[in-house]
Amino acid sequence: MNTSRLAHLRVDSLERYSFGQLTGLSLKRTEEHLLLCAECRRRLDEFEMMLATLRAAHEPLSMTNGGGGAFA
Repeated sequence: MNTSRLAHLRVDSLERYSFGQLTGLSLKRTEEHLLLCAECRRRLDEFEMMLATLRAAHEPLSMTNGGGGAFA
């Protein structure tokens, strides 16, 4: 397959893939494309790193020393 003529995956396809929402032929085509396209793998990696950062920012801070924290 000539990888220079591949159309890149759309952002919504990368998002749905990352969230495990693709099935059947859509999933197969996306996975095949990601095997061939370094640019789309890079974009997927960036998206997943951004999600991890957002999730970490929304996690509650753990309280240490009996839950008192600095403001007890």
